[in-house]
Amino acid sequence: MNPGTGHGGGITAAQGVGVAFAPPIHGGGQLPADTRPSLTVQPLAVPVVGQPVAVTVFADEGEHWFRDPNGDPDSGAIVTYSSTTLALDGAILLASGPGGGGSFSVVFPHPGDHGLTATGSTTAGHDVVSRPARVHVWASGPPVFALVSPLDQAPVGLGEGGGTVDVHLAVPADQFFPLQVDVIHDGGTTSAAAAGVDVHVSVPLAPMPLGARPITVRVSDRDGQASSVTRTLTGQDAAPPRLAVEFPAPSANVVADAGGTATVDMHGSAPDTQSGMVGGHAGVAWALSPTGARTQAQPAAAGDFTTWHAAVALPGFGAHTIHVWATDAAGITTAVPLTVPVTV
Repeated sequence: MNPGTGHGGGITAAQGVGVAFAPPIHGGGQLPADTRPSLTVQPLAVPVVGQPVAVTVFADEGEHWFRDPNGDPDSGAIVTYSSTTLALDGAILLASGPGGGGSFSVVFPHPGDHGLTATGSTTAGHDVVSRPARVHVWASGPPVFALVSPLDQAPVGLGEGGGTVDVHLAVPADQFFPLQVDVIHDGGTTSAAAAGVDVHVSVPLAPMPLGARPITVRVSDRDGQASSVTRTLTGQDAAPPRLAVEFPAPSANVVADAGGTATVDMHGSAPDTQSGMVGGHAGVAWALSPTGARTQAQPAAAGDFTTWHAAVALPGFGAHTIHVWATDAAGITTAVPLTVPVTV
């Protein structure tokens, strides 16, 4: 006997075995719902521009349910495909041979986001169009660029507040724009977006250290592919000392001897946070006119002109002006002297 018929020795769920058999659909039973024809473009691994990629289109003819002359359920295809066309970003790319679906070899001309759409033509003259398959295409390699400036070992003047350097890049027009430009320097990063072939980035530099200062220019695309170039700059002291005269005060009165001669024990400071005021060209000098002979002051500590003093002789009664200059160890001198007017 046939198990599942419920006759003779057949096993049924009523006997506690836990197995039941659905009866066939006869008479007025409900038929399954129809499925519509459709095309599906197979999702792709990340393709690379310029390299062929296999794309598969699956064609579903749909299914229509009906009853045969005996009242039993039966089904058949809704459409018959005659050909399938594949379009890239709305432009027809390739057409397969007769039938639905198929395998296509696609070469993406540009990196970035693209859409693939399949269209199946049917023998009835109707088209079935797939949903667009979104495809992200990588560039064939990291960005290409030329670092025009700064040149290796280029000098950069640094004041007490630091300095700036212009980083100039030339980027070929066929790159995957926009690009990200990162200039790594002084333990930090200055970033800018590059949307064209001529790129300038103004990079701030700290006032210290002087001498060799490496910077790295890294250019990356939206997918993180990157290339970099490292240059070494030469930081140079460009700031004179911060000169100050603590005594005498401007417009001070100085008492002279009977002959009209007075000596002022002038003293002050000249700190310099870069090259410093010890050794090299470091020194402080004074004169009684802008172009007069300069006399060297004395350091308060051996060789250190951070603080200094000078015995300034003022000949004759009346008004005098003391002019003072400071020079740091690198030889950077105050461009305009500090002036202290006094009256003997």
